[in-house]
Amino acid sequence: MVLIILDTVRADHMSLYGYARKTTPNLDALAAESLVFDRAIASGNYSLPSHASLLTGKLPSEHGAHLRFGDGSFSATFRRSDSGMAPEVETLASRLRASGFTTGGVSGNYAYLASWTGLQRGFDAFDDRPKTLLGYHPFSFPFLRRLNLPVRQFLERSEWEGDLVASAGVGFATRTREPFFLFLNIFDAHNPFVPRPGHIFRGDGRGSDVRPIPAYDSEIAYVDDVVGSVVTRLRKSSLLDRTILVVAADHGEFFGEHGLTFHKAGAYEEVLHVPLLVRYPKALSPGRVSRPFGLHEAHRLMLDLVESRPTDWVFADPDRPRVLSQIWGRVSSADTIAGARAIGAEANVIYMGSLKLIDRMFGVDEMYDLAADPKESLNLLTHPSEETLAQRARMAVAVKALPPAVQGTDPEATALDITALRGLGYISVRKPDRR
Repeated sequence: MVLIILDTVRADHMSLYGYARKTTPNLDALAAESLVFDRAIASGNYSLPSHASLLTGKLPSEHGAHLRFGDGSFSATFRRSDSGMAPEVETLASRLRASGFTTGGVSGNYAYLASWTGLQRGFDAFDDRPKTLLGYHPFSFPFLRRLNLPVRQFLERSEWEGDLVASAGVGFATRTREPFFLFLNIFDAHNPFVPRPGHIFRGDGRGSDVRPIPAYDSEIAYVDDVVGSVVTRLRKSSLLDRTILVVAADHGEFFGEHGLTFHKAGAYEEVLHVPLLVRYPKALSPGRVSRPFGLHEAHRLMLDLVESRPTDWVFADPDRPRVLSQIWGRVSSADTIAGARAIGAEANVIYMGSLKLIDRMFGVDEMYDLAADPKESLNLLTHPSEETLAQRARMAVAVKALPPAVQGTDPEATALDITALRGLGYISVRKPDRR
């Protein structure tokens, strides 16, 4: 199995999902051979909770890896503002390793896939080094060496990019014994955004020229090239058709919509609607899934494919209300709270058909009909009809059915962790608002 995460790639900036700029030609081609999820929803609005949900099959309140209970306060030693996964939670890698799989991961996201998160649980080898530590060795060399796999001569590089992460991963896949599980995080579409040669979209008349959108689109096109190279190399090695291939994103990005920028805040589609494709010709026919589908549900699908169980549930009950995402901290641009105020989610995001309910512990609830209002500009609860109130009540039942929230781990940060998180814009020297 190969699981590729395109960090920070929102679905509506991919030609795969109808974007005017041709940002994803390789994924467009792969889609013709895959089951494509048109309404895949990230389990959280930043890397830590969303990756953890994908790898555990649990919502963030069930695995504990999310914005930390409390105000995320800083001290001389820096007390981390995020919790790692609860120690008892099993990961996809640990489940597969127990079944005889060789498990390996390579991540360009060194901030939120570090060992403190618990996301590396179950991997025989996992390479998440930041570029400042790469020195003269690419990912591939130490990664393969830790698995006692043969190592060929690699070009020396002083920093990683998606092609380097992919090369390490393909090296693992083609050299290790089967069955194997390979996890790749391709991080290039995370800010800061840099236009890529051969993928210059500014001034093309097909999309916004407002900075940094053309550069972001260019990064997505580069990431698409990386995925295309992985698919091509797996195909040439005769691995592709007997390998479950999953491509997804952990979350998207705001560019001013709803008064928000970046991510790790907000519960709107720009940051929650993500791509998801699954290719496995032995058990899945190409097609499209139109119902809202949580990224955490992909965990069950992957295991069902591995264990040859039925997968028809994927298409079932499109109108059943489901909690598919959970948010802590700032839910809208009007919120000023920087840290979590509860162990349970401060906003449960429920989907039912075309309806979306942002059910908040604090603040004003929001409800949208995404078919009629895809930009989420009209909150149906501002002047609700009786039908809207009845729909809201039905959707809120899904929240009551959730299991009790669990407390994640409370790790201390190393100096390297602090540098990584600050460098990516996740923390600053300013103390969070304590209100």
